[in-house]
Amino acid sequence: MHGSKSSNPSNARTVPDMLSDLHAAQASLDKAVFDADFDAADPINAEIYRCLSALRKTAMIPNAAELAEFRQIMARHDDAQDALAKILLVTRGRRRKVQAALSAYSRM
Repeated sequence: MHGSKSSNPSNARTVPDMLSDLHAAQASLDKAVFDADFDAADPINAEIYRCLSALRKTAMIPNAAELAEFRQIMARHDDAQDALAKILLVTRGRRRKVQAALSAYSRM
């Protein structure tokens, strides 16, 4: 049982198929980060976690190339999560500044 081979012929999902799904979800998350679209990021993250769950449940053993691809996708995912956190901090900081300015203006 290696890579795209499976001992269960009824299981049509192969490791490359699952990695392709994971890659597509990560590409969507990368776009959401670029657009700072938090509404899109949440369901995309849920899809990524579904893909990861499917990979964990598979009886197939990924080959070295598939493991390398998985690690690359997960590194991109970590980077995207960090970028979203930074965008959120900046957005919250701006909101606090605007709220402080509005509060000061309302006291005039």
